[in-house]
Amino acid sequence: MLGVGGIVAFVLGSLLLFDTPESTIAVERSIVATAVLTMSGFMLAVGYLVLRSQRRRATTGTEGLVGEIGVVRERNRSRREDLRARRALDAVSDTPLDVGERIEVVRVEKGMRLRVRRAAAREHGQG
Repeated sequence: MLGVGGIVAFVLGSLLLFDTPESTIAVERSIVATAVLTMSGFMLAVGYLVLRSQRRRATTGTEGLVGEIGVVRERNRSRREDLRARRALDAVSDTPLDVGERIEVVRVEKGMRLRVRRAAAREHGQG
């Protein structure tokens, strides 16, 4: 919205710059049109890139762990099912899992503990 307002202000300012009855100087309309089209194209490109980056899935921090696939490295029976997943973080599952089983991170809980579930089996032909 600010970009559109800036372009409108630029057009009006350019057209009214030397618009006085005493003046014979004027700004060529083609120069104003070229500048407006260039600025509009730049604003559209920046807007598109911002929208595209906002729609991307997080890849860093705790949000980036959700959806990751890991492997159970050890079991600890003192608390339901404690597992070791990617980066050797503590993980908890509602279902019993065995060492070596593939798991998927569902969410990250307080204290960097991962809530995990059994990972879906790979489809044939996918790496």
